[in-house]
Amino acid sequence: TPQAENALMGLLSDPVTEVRLAAAAQLGKMKNLVGENVVLDVLKNNNLNNIANIQSRELISINILTALAIGEIGTPKLTKFLPDFLKNESPFVRIAAAKAVFQTSTSF
Repeated sequence: TPQAENALMGLLSDPVTEVRLAAAAQLGKMKNLVGENVVLDVLKNNNLNNIANIQSRELISINILTALAIGEIGTPKLTKFLPDFLKNESPFVRIAAAKAVFQTSTSF
């Protein structure tokens, strides 16, 4: 509904990274690509693999949500990051990335 879409758009500026990524993914499911910049911000500006103060579980969670958001949004700007997620040391991140690859694949 438009109300749900507006609520999700408000969550794109939430201070919690996981909330922003989940909102971006759900908007992508609704074919609203406004969350693309949120995902790009997480990928480019936060440099997740080099943040020393993030706990390992939290990093895995953020990487999973990022991969899932990429799959839902599916723009070329985002899908170019999927190969790195497919090589991640966490099997959970690799599974999320594989799902994203299937979601963004147009040739079956």
